[in-house]
Amino acid sequence: MKRTAIIVFLVFVTAVWAGPDFQRHLPEPGEEGAQFVSREMIVQFRSDLSEEARATVVRDFGSIVRNLGVNLSLIALKEGMEVFDAVVEVQARDGVIYAQPNFVHRVKSVPNDSSYAQQWMAKNNAQTIASATYATNNPGTSGKDMALESAWDVSTDCSSIVVAVVDSGVNYNHEDLAANMWNGSVSCPEGSQTSIHGCDFVGTGSNNPMDYNGHGTHVAGIIAGAGNNGKGIAGVCWSAQIMAVRVLDASGSGSTADIVQGLNFAVQNGAKVVNMSLGGSVFDSAFSTAITNARTAGVAIVVAAGNDGSNLNSANTYPCEYSQDNVLCVAALDQSYSLATFSNYDTTSVALNNVDVGAPGTNILSSFAGVTTTVNDTFNTSGTLNWSTTGSGWGYSACNLGQVVDVIGNPTTWCSLGQYANNANDTIYKTFNVPSGADMVSVAYGLFLDVASGDTFSVHYKSGSGEPFSSGTQLASYTNVSTGGSPVFLGHELKNCAGQSQCSVGYRLVTNASGTTYGPGILLFSLIGMDVDATTQYKVEDGTSMASPAAAGVVALVLSYNPSYTYLDALNAVLNSGNAQTALNGKSKTGKSVDANNAIRYVAPPTGISLTAQ
Repeated sequence: MKRTAIIVFLVFVTAVWAGPDFQRHLPEPGEEGAQFVSREMIVQFRSDLSEEARATVVRDFGSIVRNLGVNLSLIALKEGMEVFDAVVEVQARDGVIYAQPNFVHRVKSVPNDSSYAQQWMAKNNAQTIASATYATNNPGTSGKDMALESAWDVSTDCSSIVVAVVDSGVNYNHEDLAANMWNGSVSCPEGSQTSIHGCDFVGTGSNNPMDYNGHGTHVAGIIAGAGNNGKGIAGVCWSAQIMAVRVLDASGSGSTADIVQGLNFAVQNGAKVVNMSLGGSVFDSAFSTAITNARTAGVAIVVAAGNDGSNLNSANTYPCEYSQDNVLCVAALDQSYSLATFSNYDTTSVALNNVDVGAPGTNILSSFAGVTTTVNDTFNTSGTLNWSTTGSGWGYSACNLGQVVDVIGNPTTWCSLGQYANNANDTIYKTFNVPSGADMVSVAYGLFLDVASGDTFSVHYKSGSGEPFSSGTQLASYTNVSTGGSPVFLGHELKNCAGQSQCSVGYRLVTNASGTTYGPGILLFSLIGMDVDATTQYKVEDGTSMASPAAAGVVALVLSYNPSYTYLDALNAVLNSGNAQTALNGKSKTGKSVDANNAIRYVAPPTGISLTAQ
């Protein structure tokens, strides 16, 4: 009886491994990704089994094709007989050691993409990454990668899965993305415009989710850059459908309203995986509710841990810290699988830890939206302020902020902690030539700010030349706010300047009769033009923004290979099959890195089984 109990257990496990759900997703021979030959199985008989008993087994199921070795036979199954049903039944016969499908084995799936050798996340052979932006561990450690080639031996076809890139948009004309863009034909904001690749939710929105920042296109390439097409790079999922959901403007900024509307759109229109390489430091109820809605709809949300180098035990970043079980939060690893210096982590106990896993996030080569032209301004020519001013408050200084940095500030004594004047209306602006060929223009700068209650600091722009305050557009306004001892880095999309020859940007400080403080200090000013007509661009970038789509691609790969899986099945496959990493031990929930090969082959252990020895 003890032996019988063991046999029942083995048969049960085989049934779990080879049951109908597992069988259904395997294509027939001749189709891409076929895993076994239909109507054939291999049987290993016990050596002491009589020829008559062996013939009975064969006759019940089919006929001998050929003998493969001692007591090992290839059997052609009867018409209408399913391979895995036959395997389970034969396995239970006396005299049979094992039965299995006649699996198909293939040459290693190494794509022919022209820059594939630079994709260390797929195959790390300690190569040096050209145009590296992260110096540490370049080159890295051979073998420290996501085991993508082994996963691709199982499947490269993700065409059944829609992955929403909720980001700065996607250049849907890019040579490595165009073939994989989602074709949904849906209504978008602003007059119910029809779009086929996604929607733009920035501001009033439109039917054009084009990427004028580059970030979203880079993310999309990591997830689903077309593999084996002889161009550029190979994404984790070679053929996933990319839904472009633009919620961040050309400067990389987006509001709660934009993000929530975009996430709800993705869920309502069939996305099964959403990547959100974005974040903020404040709990946002509307954002959290949208994630809960996605969970109800069975959608996995993969997010970045953030790039502050902070311990989330004491700091905050969302959506990483939302507690819904459909959220997978990813830290960034370098080429030796050390934690990237910029990556957030979490030393909170495992039960409450918000960072789940790690994935490659440094020196990641991927598609880029186009050609950027950046005009940096140091505010001075030979020590003289080269911006136009009204009032007497604005001035230029080279400030020592740990290192010497060019700053325009109000008051002129800003660098020495002077305070601005009462009853002031001081402006400063400059007209720039728009970079040739720019389809969109944005501005980026660092800002120290201290303004008292009733006093206002504002940002303005307009197309063309001259002051932007009376006839331009106000981009931002602040009162009774302080950034403390550190700057915040801000950006704005200058939509009206796209396609124009000139663009003016300016700042204004208006004060009342009471109360003064340290005022604004502006540094590291850049005007940026993006030409999205260049559709063959690639770029190396760093960030948890790159680690997140690497993991999102694996989630999509697992879902495509296992169509009966829920979001939780797919996330558990990623979480439970990863590789333990010293760098993540005690700094993430699992202490593991994402392994695509393990994840796609992962089968949850059977539950509810008890053995009784008699």
